[in-house]
Amino acid sequence: MTARLYAIVPMLDEEPNVPTLVASLVDLAAAVDRELALHAIFVDDGSTDGTHAALVRCTKFLPWEILRHPVNQGPGAAFATGFTWLAPRIRPEDWVLTMEGDATSKGDVILRMMRRRLEGYDVVLASPYMYGGGFSEVSAFRVMVSQVANGLVKIVMGIRGILTFSAFLRLYSGAAILELQARYGPAIVATQPIGSGASTSRSSTGRVATK
Repeated sequence: MTARLYAIVPMLDEEPNVPTLVASLVDLAAAVDRELALHAIFVDDGSTDGTHAALVRCTKFLPWEILRHPVNQGPGAAFATGFTWLAPRIRPEDWVLTMEGDATSKGDVILRMMRRRLEGYDVVLASPYMYGGGFSEVSAFRVMVSQVANGLVKIVMGIRGILTFSAFLRLYSGAAILELQARYGPAIVATQPIGSGASTSRSSTGRVATK
């Protein structure tokens, strides 16, 4: 059986962005189809607009799953729902991509992350704080929240060498996910009281690259 690339995408009132998001996932599926079969997991986190209907209309060309929260619970809970759905399905050879639901996760960055996984890393984090990185189409307030959140986590946890915690764009090996779930349960995500609903994965062994 072909290894899979599961893409977990939390969604909250993203109806206008759904066509662009799904188109980017279709392009990603085509780019990785020689190695991995993409399966999209959308978590509708209590949307009150037409996000769910838009997803159903636009996902004709992708294997997909739509998971729904009746009310908004925040991005940490949305990712937890996605990882819990994956728990009985993930295999060591699979990969899991987490990404933004507002279609701001860039395809070229994802493909660079996919290349980094071939260097033996278990987790690859996309960081706007790396040399050559930056923010686009993001308000000054959100940039400030991201900077404060990342700084607080590093201070509180005493961690160095990882440049971002609040960015959603991450790539995990199936083996790393299975190890995390064995230690912490199927959700493996906790919402931290920093920033605006910032989420962080619980730590484990393995190699981590920041892209």
